[in-house]
Amino acid sequence: MSSIRARLTVRYTLVMVASIVVFAAALYWVRWRGIEREAQAQADTFANLAESVLRRTQTTRLGQVIVSDSLVGPVLNPLASQLLDQIPSYLIVYGEGNRRLYFSKAYNELFLLPPGLPQREMQLQDQDTFTNALTTLEGKADRAVAHLRNDNILLVERKGKDDEFGGQRIVVGVSIEHFDSSARELIGTIILTLPLVLLMSVGGAYVIAGGYVFPIDRITTEVEAITDGRSLHRRLGVESGGDE
Repeated sequence: MSSIRARLTVRYTLVMVASIVVFAAALYWVRWRGIEREAQAQADTFANLAESVLRRTQTTRLGQVIVSDSLVGPVLNPLASQLLDQIPSYLIVYGEGNRRLYFSKAYNELFLLPPGLPQREMQLQDQDTFTNALTTLEGKADRAVAHLRNDNILLVERKGKDDEFGGQRIVVGVSIEHFDSSARELIGTIILTLPLVLLMSVGGAYVIAGGYVFPIDRITTEVEAITDGRSLHRRLGVESGGDE
């Protein structure tokens, strides 16, 4: 009977663990979808703010949005650039012909190569990934995600063809990992509590299985005592019922 009890214990434990894993996976998926929505909302807010800066620059006394630099050619108005510098994101402003007029500090740091060769190669991989995500946006996608080594960047864009906006295209990227702390905490909590839950499941399964196996074990013991001649006078006890 011990083998039956062991099998019941193992099966019950496996069912409990599988249920916990499925529940945790579903909970993590729901939380991850919430993180994406939060990142999308922040990216939209930053994109609207950048668009507002460019429009106000065009319609106020700050001057034209695009000015000419004797060294590099068309660039964004310096005052507008200073305002855009206050937006904490990966921010790029393109002009006519997809010419880059402005890029934020975060974007610039991504494309600065470190001195070490291994770090340089990994940075080049991140640059290619980010560039491919930008290309996806150019392909009429409403959003794209750049999966970098240490971060995931959600990219959105704003386009304008009216005179007030000046035909610029704005691309804003925000870090998804910034919102991912709660998901990481959830995984950590599951990992820490899983051994305790497993131990409790095994103990509970063993006790429950023992309750079911005990009557069978008792009957088996009595049958063996009768059949081997040790207790021929004994009879199996039958519970009284309502039948005739």
